[in-house]
Amino acid sequence: MFEIVGRDEELASMAALALLAQALAEHDAVGDPFGHARALLALGIVRRRARQKRPARQAIEVAIEAFETIGASGWAAKARAAGASGRKA
Repeated sequence: MFEIVGRDEELASMAALALLAQALAEHDAVGDPFGHARALLALGIVRRRARQKRPARQAIEVAIEAFETIGASGWAAKARAAGASGRKA
């Protein structure tokens, strides 16, 4: 039973990663930097849950930079908190 649950989680992560890649491309295509940054943050969170530590950290760091660039300081703070929650103290 645990193998089935683990496989379902893996499939869900793969589907989420594919949808987020599509979202990033679409936000780029329409010139939506805020949506792009939000998609990057979500991508980082999903990657971290999928145990892809380095790619997760990179996506979150790029999201933070993007939020800061567009003046969305509250979202930058949320992204920093999301990045910090993935690190061990």
